[in-house]
Order: sequence, then C-alpha cells, then structure tokens
Amino acid sequence: MEKKLLSLAVAAAVASPLSVMADVPEVSGFIDVIYTATDEASDPVTGTNPTEGKFTVDGEVDFVGQLNERAAVRVDVDVMDTLGSGSSASLEQARFDWSLTDGITLIGGLFNNPVGWEGHDAPDLYQTTHGLIWNTLDAQTNEGGNNLIGLAIAADLELVSVIVALTDDIGGVDEEK
Repeated sequence: MEKKLLSLAVAAAVASPLSVMADVPEVSGFIDVIYTATDEASDPVTGTNPTEGKFTVDGEVDFVGQLNERAAVRVDVDVMDTLGSGSSASLEQARFDWSLTDGITLIGGLFNNPVGWEGHDAPDLYQTTHGLIWNTLDAQTNEGGNNLIGLAIAADLELVSVIVALTDDIGGVDEEK
C-alpha cells in the first residue's frame, strides 16, 4: 500500500505544475472502410462465407496535448464495428512523452510496440493488413493491438532510433512470490 501511495504522490507532484500549462488538445483520427469482394471456391456448397460481399469499418480518435515544451500526453481510442458484430472501443494508447534532452525521450503508460518497420494504424500500413512481424508480436502481447505497458527511453540517433523499455510481462504472466 505504501508503494502505491508513494507512486501516486510522485505522479501528482510531477503532473500538477504541468497540467496548469496545458494547451487545448489536438483531436485527429481516421476511418478505415474495407469491402471484401472474393469468390471463395473453397466454401462448402451449403455453407456461407461471413466476409464475402461485406464491409468492415474501423476508426480511431486521437487526442494529443502539449503540456509544455518538453512534456506531452497522447490518448488513442480505437472504434470498431467489424462485420456487424456490434460496436466496440478500446484504448490503444494512453501515454506521456517527456523530452529529457534533444533526441532522448522518456515514454510511459500504454504505448504501441516499437518493434517492426510498418506503422500501427491503417493510414500508415504498407498494405491493407498488418505484416508477419506485427501479427506475430500481437499474438504474444497481453495488451490488444500489439501494445505494451511500462516505461521506455527512446533515443534518436539520426540514422536509427533506439528504444529500451521496462514493461509488464508481454504475455500477462503474474509475478511469482
């Protein structure tokens, strides 16, 4: 209990002066509409294909706030209605970025997994779906959408970016006592 109270006190002390300086957050997002037009020869003669001739719609709403010159917060909310399964929403990112020096940033919270070369969201994908690396890591991470919870240090070294992170167990395994 003492650790939780200490963590809360430290977070409040750091965030309080920053929240006074916050600007109005920027709001952005996208909608991704895909129509599946296939003729599945492998479908059973008496069966139906649940994706053929149907639309899928996904979207995202992003909120980004610059607290001061060095600190920012970001919240991304994914909204999905895939194949009429009903609408659902999930938290993709809820993180802070704190620029320690030029080129070195501390990231904390729920953030996109930085491993791989393709973008995370539909407008940034190389094709209409994620590639092998993203799908493999998504199946192994406990958080939906190939995301991680923890702290990371990101360094921009001009030719490459290096990220070192301390995260929750990516498989969601509880700590042994």
